[in-house]
Amino acid sequence: MAAITKGGTAYAWGVDATATIPISVTSFSISNKFGVEAFVEDENGVRVAMRLDDEEHEMSLEGTLKSSGTIPAIGTNIAYRGITFIIKEIEVRGEAKGYTKVAVKGSAYSGFSV
Repeated sequence: MAAITKGGTAYAWGVDATATIPISVTSFSISNKFGVEAFVEDENGVRVAMRLDDEEHEMSLEGTLKSSGTIPAIGTNIAYRGITFIIKEIEVRGEAKGYTKVAVKGSAYSGFSV
């Protein structure tokens, strides 16, 4: 019988529950991008320099609405994974034989705090 080798890489399993909104989070995504890109071109139109400013974090949470909770309004703030986001979009989905699902999208900007 071959020996069992233990080891390898650890992975984060499942989804954490650090959202300050009343949903049981089933999936999330967080992305970073720059809001402003400025390029300098030479006389031949070739980009020779660039400047990137206004880092933005975009967050999307999906989950099941808890029975004791109310859905926050757009424009309010939520904290998730140590970042405070401004809610920019909320989608509520219901079905005849299922739980109410909620998707929340928000952004956080480097230039100001909320």
